[in-house]
Amino acid sequence: MNIVEQEYALEPLTKLRTHPKNANQGDQAALEDSVDANGFYGAVIAQRSTGYVVAGNHRLRLALERNATHLPVIWADIDDSTALRIVAVDNRVTRRGMDDPLALAELLEEITRETDSLAGTGYTDTDLQSLLDDLTRNANPTGLTDPEHIPERAPTRATLGSLWQLGPHRVMCGDSTNAEHVTTLLSGAKAALLHADPPYGMGKESEGVLTTTSELPSSTRSNSPGGTRGDHTSPTTPACTSGATPRTSGDSGTPQASTNSSRCSSATNSSGTKATPKA
Repeated sequence: MNIVEQEYALEPLTKLRTHPKNANQGDQAALEDSVDANGFYGAVIAQRSTGYVVAGNHRLRLALERNATHLPVIWADIDDSTALRIVAVDNRVTRRGMDDPLALAELLEEITRETDSLAGTGYTDTDLQSLLDDLTRNANPTGLTDPEHIPERAPTRATLGSLWQLGPHRVMCGDSTNAEHVTTLLSGAKAALLHADPPYGMGKESEGVLTTTSELPSSTRSNSPGGTRGDHTSPTTPACTSGATPRTSGDSGTPQASTNSSRCSSATNSSGTKATPKA
C-alpha cells in the first residue's frame, strides 16, 4: 500500500486556500452544530505545494467565518492530479457508504440516554423515531398493507349451488363434477359451447379435460343423431359449471346453453368430430 508522505501541524489560516474545483456543497448548518457540540476535531488535508485544501473545505470556511486564526493541518506531498482525485473521491466514498440500521439506532439511543439530546450527531429525534419505526416493520412483516389499512371483507350471499338469472344468462356458483349442479344450471338446455381453462382456452386431453357425453347427466346430452355441438361437453372436470347462457339455435329452435369454465372439456364440431383445443 502506498502511504502518502504527510506531516501534521497547527498552521495559520493564511497558509490555506479552499480548492476551486471542490464540487461538494456540504451541509454547513450540520457542520456548525457538530463543532458547537463536539469542538473542532481532526484536521483538514492540504496539498503542501499549493496550500489548497483537498479534504475539509467547509471546515476551513467555518473557521474563517468564526475568525479562527489557526487550524490543525495534514500537509500531503501530492501532485496536482492526485490532489484533484482526492477532491473528487473524499466525499464520494462517504456518500456511497451505507448505515447498518440496527447499529445506527442503537448508537443514537445510547447517545440519547447519555446526553438526553442528539445535538451534534447530524440526526434529530424525528430521524431516530423514523428509524425505529422502520426496524419494527421489518422485524414483524405483515405484507404490503398495514393492518389498520386493510378493508373489511365485503359480505357475500354466494354459496355453493347458488344460481342467478341475469337477463338471458344463468350464472351458478357450482361444481362441474356435481351432476345436480350441471342439471340445474342447464335446465334442460343443450350446451353450445364449453370454454376450457379460461382465459386461455387450453384444456388438454392429456390432462383428462376432454371426455365423452357418456359422462354427462342425461338431461344435458344431445338427442340428435351423429353428434352436434355440445355433445362432448364435460361436467366431470373441476369448475366448469359457471356461466351457462340459454339461447335458441337459428336452425332447429332447440334451447341451447354455453358454459364458461376454469377447467373442462371442449365441444364437438358440426360434423360430430370432437374438437381438441391445442395448447
